[in-house]
Amino acid sequence: MKSALTKCPEFVDHYTVHYEHIDNDNIVIQFTNYGEYKGPGTVDAQVQLKASGEVILRYNEFRGSMDNVNVSVGIENQAGDIGLQVALNTPYLEDGLAISFAPYWLSSDTSDLTLSPNAEEQIILTIDTQDLAVGDYDSFFIIQSNDVTRPQIVLPVSLQVVP
Repeated sequence: MKSALTKCPEFVDHYTVHYEHIDNDNIVIQFTNYGEYKGPGTVDAQVQLKASGEVILRYNEFRGSMDNVNVSVGIENQAGDIGLQVALNTPYLEDGLAISFAPYWLSSDTSDLTLSPNAEEQIILTIDTQDLAVGDYDSFFIIQSNDVTRPQIVLPVSLQVVP
């Protein structure tokens, strides 16, 4: 993950970064007085990494006129070519906000498939309820193609986790 706040950090003189292994399943990284790039503001925030793959961003307090209105928030891999964006240059962050990125409960056995005209192929969808709370979940399985009449097929997927 590059940053919990995707502006380039310019740390002020009195910032601190600490980490703690809470248990075998959790690491918390604490940023205190994390500086805003070329700005007067700071934020106290945490990034919690869970063994399940969940990442939680916690924004405790923004100070010193930090621009928490026109920000981009998300996570991406080290190469910067795969990511998930929550907000782009928009008023989104506020004191006490927490954002959770969790591994998805729906996956397929393939992400890239090429078919000849009129060919068929079976795609296996897997549903993992291991880390899901009791409740209803809705998602979509999206098929994109080069078919000019139907370039995208959106299939709804619903799941109910019961006790």
